[in-house]
Formats: sequence, structure tokens, C-alpha cells
Amino acid sequence: GDIIKKLVNVEINQDYIKTTLLRKSKNEIYIYKSSITNIPKQYIEKNDIDLYSKKISEIIKSEVQGVEKSYKDIVYNVQDNKTIIRNIEILNVKRKKDMVRMIELEITRYIPIDLNEYVMKYKEIKSYKDKSNIQVILIPKSTIELCKQISKNLKSKARTLNVNCDILQKLLSLDLIENFS
Repeated sequence: GDIIKKLVNVEINQDYIKTTLLRKSKNEIYIYKSSITNIPKQYIEKNDIDLYSKKISEIIKSEVQGVEKSYKDIVYNVQDNKTIIRNIEILNVKRKKDMVRMIELEITRYIPIDLNEYVMKYKEIKSYKDKSNIQVILIPKSTIELCKQISKNLKSKARTLNVNCDILQKLLSLDLIENFS
């Protein structure tokens, strides 16, 4: 028979969690169950990752409760105001180490942040003779830690962490947006 993969898709927003139970077989994806739960303000305002992750874990557990135990993989989608997305232009350099340093300098030039609190991902969008257009995504380490703790609390495996700009990134990768700079 068909191999059916079961996933929990968790969308973490500023003040609510959207939980979707998905079943995937071959090229088809079925939504088994989906719900939105508001997160009480006391959990958001405390800035306590342990407390916050436990609350989110409880929400997910209640959604999966009564359903087969085979929902062990989690895909996270995070939409918040802490993730930073910037398109920048830097000089072309040969070594990756030099490119990373130039990206860091360009980012901190305009945004007063501590880069040690973020994980940086970047992609070259377009390269010219002497310059490159780069899309930079800075994800707070606290967001990554939150997802790790939720997975640990639920004894689940985190499969993916998508940030709110991933759809833009996919469109750029497919060259569906022209003259983007």
C-alpha cells in the first residue's frame, strides 16, 4: 500500500497557534484536522521560553489527543516581529568567510542588533560584475530554542522551521518575480 506520512504543522504567530494535522501520501496532502488557539497574554509577555514552550506543547497535545499516536514529525512556521529579513547589496568576494563578514557589517550598519542572538541565513539573489544582491534572514536563537523545546516536550522530531518570508524566497528561487532588488 501507500506509505502515509503524518505531520503536525505548527504555525506560531504573535498571539496564536495554528495546529494542522496533515497526512501525505505520494503527491497528495490531506488536512485531517486544523484549529487556531489564542495564546494567553501572560505566556507571551513573560519572555520565559520554558513556560511558553510548555503552553504551546499543551495546545498541540490537546489537538493530537484522541488521534493515532503516529504524529511524531513537526513542521514549524514562525511569523513574528523578531525575525529580520533584508535585501542588501555587497561587493563580490571570493571566500564565503569574507561574504559573511560583509553581510554582518551591512546588516549592523542599519539595524542596531546583537548578531550573536541570531542565526543568519542568506541567499545570493543576483550577481553582477562587482556586486551581489543578497537576501538575509536573521532568526532569533530564542525562536529556534522554542521549537526545539516544543519538540522535546512532545517527544517529536522537528522537520523544518519556515519563517514568514519563505514564500517570497520560493518565488525568487523560481524566478517568478522579476527586477527584484
